Amino acid sequence: MAELLGAGVAKALLGKMVLPDDLPFVTGSIGVIGTQASFQMMNGCDTLLMVGSSFPYSEFLPPEGKARPEHAAAAAPHHALTGRTYFKAIEAGDAEADAVRRALELRGAD
Repeated sequence: MAELLGAGVAKALLGKMVLPDDLPFVTGSIGVIGTQASFQMMNGCDTLLMVGSSFPYSEFLPPEGKARPEHAAAAAPHHALTGRTYFKAIEAGDAEADAVRRALELRGAD
């Protein structure tokens, strides 16, 4: 999906094992123990697609109003995500299927 969108990937601590750090689009961890590359990517991105995470630390996400927060898809209870006014749409369910669908929609919008 990252290759399809030409996007970088920053990983929350619980997602650390999902993708290896040596992939060219992975910037490493995000948050208090995150990498400088992830911090810079978040501050410079124009769109944020958050998948499979209920990452709670908004100070490590793009500043509100700077990036287009398109979608949060997470395999978590919906009530765990509802405090995210940052996102236009929040869906709980199959993170992989929802993310792939949204990525294809975003790609078609280019």
